[in-house]
Order: sequence, then C-alpha cells, then structure tokens
Amino acid sequence: MLLIPGLLLALIATHLTLIVYHKHTQWPGPGRTQRNVVGFPFFPVYIAKATGFLFIVAGVIATMGGLLSINPLWKYGPYDPAKVTAGSQPDWYLGFTEGALRIMPGWESTVFGHPIAWNIVIPAQVMPVVLMVVFLGWPFLEARIGGHQTEHHLLQRPRNAPTRTAFLAACVTFYGVLWAAGGNDILAPLLHLSLNQITYAARVGVFVLPVMAFVITRAWCRGLQHADDMVLSHGRETGIIMRTASGGYVEPHQPLDPAQAHTIASAERTSRPVARIPTSVRPVPDQEKQ
Repeated sequence: MLLIPGLLLALIATHLTLIVYHKHTQWPGPGRTQRNVVGFPFFPVYIAKATGFLFIVAGVIATMGGLLSINPLWKYGPYDPAKVTAGSQPDWYLGFTEGALRIMPGWESTVFGHPIAWNIVIPAQVMPVVLMVVFLGWPFLEARIGGHQTEHHLLQRPRNAPTRTAFLAACVTFYGVLWAAGGNDILAPLLHLSLNQITYAARVGVFVLPVMAFVITRAWCRGLQHADDMVLSHGRETGIIMRTASGGYVEPHQPLDPAQAHTIASAERTSRPVARIPTSVRPVPDQEKQ
C-alpha cells in the first residue's frame, strides 16, 4: 500500500534535486548569467506559492466533484455506437495524419509481385516518423550547426533566434494545413466550395505555405532585432515634437532604463547581429517631461 506514495515522494525528491542541479531558466538581465539564478528563494516564497496553488486546485476539484457530473448514464442510457454526430473529426493528435491521407494522390505500385499502396504508407507510416525525428533532432542539429555546445540557462526571445522561430512557424503551418485538410468534408459546405477544390488547394499549400511562413517569420524576427538595436542606439520615442532655433522640428528620445538596455545589449543571438547605428540620444528636459 505504501509503494505508490513512496514512489511519488521519491520522484518529487528527484525532481527537486534536478532543479537544484540544472537550475531554472531565466530571462537575461543585470547580474544574470548562465551560472546563477537571480530571483526569489525557494523557501519561503515558492513554498508558500506552491501551497496556495495546492489548496486552489484541491478546492476546484472538490467543487467539481460535488456539483458536476460526467457521463450521466441515468439520462442518456448506455453507449450506442449507432448514435454518432454527423461530421465527426479525428482528435488533434491524428488530425494531421487524416489530412495527409485525404490529400495524398492514389499512388500504388507492385514490387516483386506485392502491391504497395503508397497513398497509405507515405502519409500514415513514413510521414509521422519523419516528423518525430525532425522535431526531436532539431535541438541537436541546431547545436551542431551553430556551435552552441555550452550550457544555456538564459532564455531567448523568439526574435533573437530567427531560424529556430521560423522553423517552428513552418512546422505549425504544415501541421495546420494538414489538420484543415482532414476536415475538408466539413469545410466544403461551410466555404461553399467543392471537396476537390479544397483537396487540390491543400496539396499545394502543404508545400508552399510552410516555406512562406519560414521566410516571413525569419524576416519579421530580423526586423524586430533591428528595432531593438534602433531603440538601444537612439533611445525610446517620446512623442514630443520640439522646434529648433533654425526653424526645424525634432523629436527627442528618452534613454532606456539601464536594466532594459542591459537586457537588449546582452541578449544572445543565434544569427548575425544587425549593425547598430551610433546616434547620440538627446534626453528630454525635466520641464518638457511635465
């Protein structure tokens, strides 16, 4: 009887030990490095938070157990497989496979006298394995290509890793197209299109849209990096327009807070940094701030 509780306590102790050994991840900032953790202490701050969260979850579960009912058999009777909802779709973890099966052309061939249905083998057996290998191997591939073999405990904003962010955006787009293709029989009447039109569009989109998502997201991240460099070099816009003695108009910029400037300047980037424009920052006088 004590085996399962003891196993749970042992797993909790192992979890806490690994946290102490590997440390928490944290956002970059003053005094924060890959070798330390800057924040609140485990005791009593996080102990109090975890205890409060425990009571909140226990209260919600107790309330649900007392007021809600799941599968009330006395209302609907036993399960009847003949009563299914029209247009039922697979769950999210099989939706992309369903979409790949629906848009795959009907390719078949005979090898050594044995028929092979490629329209089943490729989308249902090969593609899920390839996707899983790509997802699990991406961190090792990125570390190998980028040369980042050291420990990392400081978090990166998506903009500071453009290739990684663009790759994930392309994966999400690929998954989304296949998931939408898995419901082509539902989308056809809703969009007033034929089933074949949606199928052909998905066949093209599954190759074109992920590439577009990669290019756009990577350019977007590089643009945000450039915006960070501009803010770091020029300062933050104030929205105050001043007239100079020569009759021109300028907008003074407010210098960044030292902590914000340190966070932007110390951010680790996995791509070539954007060249900064060394422009002097003109602070706003106190009377203008008011």
